[in-house]
Amino acid sequence: MTLEYRIKLLKDFLTVPPESIDACVADFKVWLELARKPDGLNKQMNDLLDAEGSLSFCDDSFVWLNDGLSGILHIEIVDGRDDSPIGRISLGESE
Repeated sequence: MTLEYRIKLLKDFLTVPPESIDACVADFKVWLELARKPDGLNKQMNDLLDAEGSLSFCDDSFVWLNDGLSGILHIEIVDGRDDSPIGRISLGESE
């Protein structure tokens, strides 16, 4: 079973089980690297939605899935109003 953890504040890392914190922090590090270079991802998202300049990669939180996989395979784009899926950008090999 995959569990989801939303990290918005530093204290939210405390919700991650101690045996999973290393994996969470490793994925968060990858997310930080992506967030520091958002231009490529913003272009992919804008191309996907045909909406130039309307999106930003960085949200106010990091959602970590405790799925047993290392790294970030894709970024899901959801509607901020109701979390309905809009699209997905692949960052790695197919799942």
